[in-house]
Amino acid sequence: MKTKMQKLVVWVSILMLTVMLGCASFQDALTPCYIPPETLIAADTKATTIMPFTTLFDARRVDFKLDYTYTLATMKYKYLKGLGEFHMAGAEEFQTMLFSPEGPVGLLLPTIFGGTLGALLIKRPQDINGKDVEDV
Repeated sequence: MKTKMQKLVVWVSILMLTVMLGCASFQDALTPCYIPPETLIAADTKATTIMPFTTLFDARRVDFKLDYTYTLATMKYKYLKGLGEFHMAGAEEFQTMLFSPEGPVGLLLPTIFGGTLGALLIKRPQDINGKDVEDV
């Protein structure tokens, strides 16, 4: 009986020594750690996995999930921002082409203005002016 008890104590000691020195994740699973509820909401994950209380393992998992969520949101923001900038650059090029002096609006407006001015100032033979109206 004494030898079985000694063997059990030796094996438990070796196991505890291995756990304490070699298995950091097991140490993390045993170390209690507080996780704020706001962090859990932002990470959109549950608090515990293995133990009934929150541990350092859970805190690292939640921290990784929080970083992942932030990275995903940042990537989505950068994609949408780049897409908006791409379309704005295209619209600005179109605006420059449309309203430049060589563009259709730049050529059309002076033509309309000049044609209207010419139509008002040039007298046709069948037109009568104020002097001719008094004579009639």
